[in-house]
Amino acid sequence: RDLHSFPTRRSSDLLGTIYYLTAAGLIGLFAGVLVRSAAAAVTSMFGLLLVLPLLADKITPDAVTRHTVPYLPSNLGDELLHHQGLSPGVAVAGLAAWVLVLAAAATFSLRGRDA
Repeated sequence: RDLHSFPTRRSSDLLGTIYYLTAAGLIGLFAGVLVRSAAAAVTSMFGLLLVLPLLADKITPDAVTRHTVPYLPSNLGDELLHHQGLSPGVAVAGLAAWVLVLAAAATFSLRGRDA
């Protein structure tokens, strides 16, 4: 197997992994700002990235879960590497939306409490 046979695929996987880990770190940072507790931020990130996707898959598949579960951060990160359901562009935009919404909420929360 030649190491240079698929350079674009490997570089896109690397960039997708870097993007997902950066987004997950920023989501964790903004969750920490919102809850103002390191333990609560770690717990909420554990729940958001690991527990919620598993529980959502066990819920009866109806229209709501079918259209919301793919947009959880961990599922979007998985789509960046495996391209099974959503396009990578949608996954990038979805992760950016998570980061921006939490950044806005953290900014308003911080300004309201520490003004």
